[in-house]
Amino acid sequence: MENVYRIQSGNLINIGEKFSNFKRELCPYSVDKLPQTYEEIKILWDLPDGIEEEILEDSISLSHLELPDDTPIVDVHLHELHSKPGQKVVEISKKAMRLRCVRHRNEDNLNKVNVNVPRKYNRYRYIKHNIDDSNVLCDLVPLEEILITVRLYEPFLYKRGEGTKRKPRLSQEFLVLGKNYLTELRDKIYCHCKFGPFKDISDDFESIKKAEIEQPPQPMRKEDDFGFFFITDTFYNDNRSKNTDQMPEIHEWMKRQSDFGPIQVKDMQNTKFEDLNIRVGFPQLYRHYVNCEHIISFTDIRLLAPDDPLNSNKYPLLRCVSSSKNTLCMICGIIEATFVVKNNNIHILDPTFMCQNCLISFHYIDGKKAGNFQAFRYFSGITMVED
Repeated sequence: MENVYRIQSGNLINIGEKFSNFKRELCPYSVDKLPQTYEEIKILWDLPDGIEEEILEDSISLSHLELPDDTPIVDVHLHELHSKPGQKVVEISKKAMRLRCVRHRNEDNLNKVNVNVPRKYNRYRYIKHNIDDSNVLCDLVPLEEILITVRLYEPFLYKRGEGTKRKPRLSQEFLVLGKNYLTELRDKIYCHCKFGPFKDISDDFESIKKAEIEQPPQPMRKEDDFGFFFITDTFYNDNRSKNTDQMPEIHEWMKRQSDFGPIQVKDMQNTKFEDLNIRVGFPQLYRHYVNCEHIISFTDIRLLAPDDPLNSNKYPLLRCVSSSKNTLCMICGIIEATFVVKNNNIHILDPTFMCQNCLISFHYIDGKKAGNFQAFRYFSGITMVED
């Protein structure tokens, strides 16, 4: 990564300090916070009692900037862009209906159900959240809290020295508060590797036969899973785990890099997002489940807006997820894949995703393993939107 993303030394910021200075500049005349009510605005601007709220609001309305020939503004909600309505039925003339091809096409259209058709190129599904907090405690004040957008990408295999055109694919996007701890985000992250560690079961034919009715194993417990964030020049370790392996090989690699300063190690559960020193948009690292690595990035930092959820219990807030479909078997292309086959020379691709039927047909004769290969369980039909 150090040969692809060259570190820029001029844009390192501390989130808490940066936005603390910004809020001081945003609030004029040394007021503690921005006015929220009309009475506070009157006091701040020293307005006479004769000016009514409606008159003041109308005097600063953006409608005074509109022109008759302006393009109308349409509100766009990202969570509603996942599908589009079916096409309207067009009335066909009697003359055109004389053609057999037109009649057949018209019959096909009548037999189709008018449903929402998923957009072909929409790769992400935005989550709709109810921001009506009238029935819950609203303990957050707009323009007083820091809101950070964190994007997590799916892991992918990269071999040093081999070129690849594959770009990191977004897995999940979260909104976190500046006062959230790193462990709060980590507990919300979903990954298919949570059901690991996965072992080679190619020699156990009975386990392969039971795979169709077998339930997913229990997820790995947090105390057994050591994970860390590497952000800028600091390892933030999750010391809730019994295994506090500090990854000495990574530390040694970092010492050999001239672009990094002294390496620091801190506790994830004692670090808030507002304490971080980051570069916006620069890739960072999240590692968990022994060797599963994700690229993460901080793509946006702003103050909390009035139309954001004002309940702190909702954060970290899952904003969007990948809309990728379940993985189908690479042999039949019909049934969902439940196994990953590796290190076999009869397959075009390595690894190969296979269903149970194709795995048994291709690699077993009378219940005995034929050839050299490895088979691992694969769970792709589990949703990544968790409570």
